[in-house]
Amino acid sequence: MGLDVVRSSMEVVLVWSGDLPWKPVSVNAMYRGGNRRTYLSKEAREYKENVTNFARLTHAGDPEEGDLVAHIVHYFKDKRRRDSTNFHKAILDSLEGSIYIDDTQIKDAHLYIRKDDHEHSVVKIYKTKERD
Repeated sequence: MGLDVVRSSMEVVLVWSGDLPWKPVSVNAMYRGGNRRTYLSKEAREYKENVTNFARLTHAGDPEEGDLVAHIVHYFKDKRRRDSTNFHKAILDSLEGSIYIDDTQIKDAHLYIRKDDHEHSVVKIYKTKERD
């Protein structure tokens, strides 16, 4: 699982890496509605708080600027069919303000689902820039 999509004329630098020990929250479980408004579910709020705190503790310095690449591997205990694009939003939203300024900076995302003994997500954020 590499960043082979990034052109060889680009330099790729690891900005942040984290093994998030929480079961990822799907987009379907993130939002609830009522009284003409949509809000984050309790599960999503707790997940985002955990990820945000973890990112702040493990990233020194200011949030990154410029274009970024996300590499996310979600691990689940079983082999049920899952949509890999259904789990990254909560993570990317949670990293705003600590790892990068805004998730619109993510210009390329590599998303994977794998089987493991415990449910967690491994996230790597890379910065790309033109080689000199």
